[in-house]
Amino acid sequence: MGTLTRPDLPPGDLRTLSDALHEAHHRAGRPSLRDLAREVGCSRTTVSAMFSEPRPPRWGLLELVVEALGADLEPFHRMWLQATQDPAGPARSTPAAASSPDTGPPSGSRVPGPAAPDDSVQTSALGPAALPPTAQLRQMPAAVAGFIGRTDLLAGLDALLLAAPGNSVPIGLLTGTAGVGKTALARQWAHRRAERYPGGTLYVDLHGYHPGPAVSAHEVLAEFVRALRPGTTPVPEGTRERAALFRSLVAGRRILVLLDNAGTAGQVEDLLPGDPGCAALVTSRDALSGLVVRYGATRFGVGLMSGPEARALMSSVAGARVTTEPGPVDVLVRRCARLPLALRVAAELITSRPEESIADLVEELQAPDLLDVLDPGDGWSGVRTVFSWSYEHLTELPARLFRRIGLHPGPDYHLAGFAALADCDRRAARAAADELTRSHLLERLPGDRFRMHDLLRAYAAELVAADPADENEAARTRLFDSACADARAAAASAFPSGVSTGVNPKNIGLQWLTTQRAALLAIGQVSGPHAGQLSEILAPFLDAGAHYDDAETLHRRALATADNDQARARALNRLGTIHRRRGAFDQALHEYQRSAELFRAAGDDAGLGQALQNSGIIRWRRGDYPGGRAALEQALALHRAVGARSGEGTTLYSLGIVHRRLGDYRLAAQCHRAAVTLLEEIGDLVGLGKALNNLAVLQVYRGEPERALVSLERTLAIQRRLGDRAGENAVLSNLGLAQERLGRLAEAEASLRLALRIADEIAYPVGRIDALRGLGVVLARSAHQDQAVAYLREALALAEQLGEGGSRTAATRELGEVLLSVGPSEEASATLTAALRMAVDTSDRYEQAMTLLALDRLPGAAPENRQVAARLLGDLGLRSDAGPHQKRDPGQRLHR
Repeated sequence: MGTLTRPDLPPGDLRTLSDALHEAHHRAGRPSLRDLAREVGCSRTTVSAMFSEPRPPRWGLLELVVEALGADLEPFHRMWLQATQDPAGPARSTPAAASSPDTGPPSGSRVPGPAAPDDSVQTSALGPAALPPTAQLRQMPAAVAGFIGRTDLLAGLDALLLAAPGNSVPIGLLTGTAGVGKTALARQWAHRRAERYPGGTLYVDLHGYHPGPAVSAHEVLAEFVRALRPGTTPVPEGTRERAALFRSLVAGRRILVLLDNAGTAGQVEDLLPGDPGCAALVTSRDALSGLVVRYGATRFGVGLMSGPEARALMSSVAGARVTTEPGPVDVLVRRCARLPLALRVAAELITSRPEESIADLVEELQAPDLLDVLDPGDGWSGVRTVFSWSYEHLTELPARLFRRIGLHPGPDYHLAGFAALADCDRRAARAAADELTRSHLLERLPGDRFRMHDLLRAYAAELVAADPADENEAARTRLFDSACADARAAAASAFPSGVSTGVNPKNIGLQWLTTQRAALLAIGQVSGPHAGQLSEILAPFLDAGAHYDDAETLHRRALATADNDQARARALNRLGTIHRRRGAFDQALHEYQRSAELFRAAGDDAGLGQALQNSGIIRWRRGDYPGGRAALEQALALHRAVGARSGEGTTLYSLGIVHRRLGDYRLAAQCHRAAVTLLEEIGDLVGLGKALNNLAVLQVYRGEPERALVSLERTLAIQRRLGDRAGENAVLSNLGLAQERLGRLAEAEASLRLALRIADEIAYPVGRIDALRGLGVVLARSAHQDQAVAYLREALALAEQLGEGGSRTAATRELGEVLLSVGPSEEASATLTAALRMAVDTSDRYEQAMTLLALDRLPGAAPENRQVAARLLGDLGLRSDAGPHQKRDPGQRLHR
């Protein structure tokens, strides 16, 4: 390609940055915008704007483009900061919240964007000031009580991590065997030096040595981004983009990142901050040589405690008895291998048996080991012996439960699972768990949940491996069956399909699913037969909570382990829905079509109806309204034939959307009202919320915004009761639409900004488009045309990227109207002409009419524009000389 168009800029920091960017593009061989966009992971329009617009780009995007061009990031970072910190600069005209992967700038810079009239909805800048006092980053768990010794290691960490910042991020790496106290040491140091990191502390347990899946950097980065800038920053899809955004968010904030229990260097590389003012502290049982070689980490070996330290630790737990029997205590210290975890367990046993002398307890420990011993000197044999000492003093049922916990794949456990494992009732399971807790072999969590140290879990797994295989298999099956049954009951409670529409603010089922999510997903990963069940059971919960990564992993597991075509078809249908949420419409349609083929071949009309219904939704989202209608009508006939009333209701409101887009408001109203009546009758709360939402949209378009508000207030309560974030986003966007039609602009802006925040939090691109479009319309009516244009351009670029046909048409028309409100121009004319072409191509009569009315305001407009618009609006049951659009000021007749 040729040289890119340069913006016309006066001399200054912004021009320096722009010139450097164009020079980097030249040195890279002038790659095309399309190639750059593909490399970066965003739209061609977004990259083009970065090179040509007279304003600083967002740092996250600039960082990715500079990397793609092979240029040095550091000078660009300096130039960017200088360009964005100029108070007189033009940087305030673009939206502060960007779509993936256009990410926010490093902390301390000004984020350009429209000012909100109310601080409660204003998009704040990055940096410490962006977080309210209640959101300070204090993720570090509590320090271990009675921490003893390790003074040399604490001093070494001080010397490394508290030194004056240089050119690289200081990384401390604590390595050592299990139970040696790495985590306790890391937490102790972090709490002692918290004041040196005013930006706060980020903490994650990576489960690198857990028997289940380790926590991926991809997952952690999403949580870090949300913690660093809650509610204002979208989470990109790709790990690379998430890492870039994370580095931008921590820059300049002096944050400590503690990465606990890392299994590999690769697990932590993307989680390391890039600003030398920050620091990272990593713990691992592995040497993690890659961190030392590639990132300059300083390794500290955490060895066994010294004899005096070990005795002091035991004394802090067991008290004065330790000092009265020094000889037996020394023997006990040796048998515990001087490992803190084993020492604490032994000391607790001393405390729990005050009637026996320490010498008597040690005598028991001198007996032959009950288990095979690992190689001497590895620190494990003594720990195993101490654990066996504790285990042998358990009564029968707690001992059985302790062993069988080694069969559980999850990171934490529930009392119901204990009953299934031990084959007893809940009362007996609770008593057994209480005994294990008193013996410090189990840790109690809120809500009848428990956790076990990795070392103890490994010991339990060794013990249970010696039990009869058929008994273990039966225990695992009981556990997994119990988990699925409890999950099914919780899901039925959380997402009612047989109750009235009364809204209970305390959704106990949803709370249970939330606390048990990790354990249920772990079961799905290790048990193929249960993966399909959990995929079906958890689908509404994972979808409502926007746990899209978890949902995709579980549904793919269900697909891989399915043993028949119908099971495969159901998994494909659920995968399609996740990709639809993420805006991957082509992939979703492919999965829905494969699902339909399998259902058809199997003669499963109920499943085929679901697949066709979902295919119809994708088709109308892409602007293929006739194709969407055909698929939905087939689905409706199938639902009715098999008596699937919930499917009938949800298909009816989808057909209502299509009929509205095609201009048949009478038929759309019939479909929506029939859907509401049916879904209310059968108690389908999930479907009813969506049906009411879509009825409200039609009411707004028909000039009935007051009636729409009633529908929207009802459905908003339903979505919040269900915890459906995507649903809440949609309702808030439509609430803003109704409020804007009534002239309540401040309320509309607040609703839309909240909708935008939710869309960003859950990475929901379709919801982001609607919120951006709504804000563009509202801001234009509030005389903030520059800001409105910026929002609408971003909405249009995202709609083009996703292939969202209806939003693309509407955003183009709305952008043209805003441009026209500033004054007639070639750009306004070209934009409106393009919108009219799109509306004609998709047979959207409302958009055709509104675009023609806008074109009629251009100089030299065709005289038939208004006549055709009047005829189209008449066909819709609307008037061109009355209705909501005439309530706006001349030149600002904006519609959605």
